[in-house]
Amino acid sequence: MSFYLSEFADCLLRVKEYDEADRALREAEHIVAETDERSHVAELLRLRGLLLALHGDVADGTARLWEAVEWSRSRSAKLFELRALRDLARIDASQSRETAAKALREVVGWFPEALDIPDLQEARYVMEQQSK
Repeated sequence: MSFYLSEFADCLLRVKEYDEADRALREAEHIVAETDERSHVAELLRLRGLLLALHGDVADGTARLWEAVEWSRSRSAKLFELRALRDLARIDASQSRETAAKALREVVGWFPEALDIPDLQEARYVMEQQSK
């Protein structure tokens, strides 16, 4: 269930339906807290971080995103790590932005160059924008 709710919340964030995204995230976070379901914890951390940043709490949002990166790394979940680093590179205006950008380049390099999925396209675009 956390998978479906995280995908739904991600879609809602993309169309700027922040209140609905928050409700979906809260439901998913509740499921994770009440069960052993942990498959998408990194995604929930990432999405919560994005939502916090979008509401102006960049420091806490960034902290959640780094937590998502660490959770993903500890479980070798490269796609979730890629997503969290992509979002960190987008929103983090502090000195850790360089760290996120460097880590993002490393994770993108882990994927085959011929692989052309939306997450990689977005990550490559973020990297291109930062190199300008």
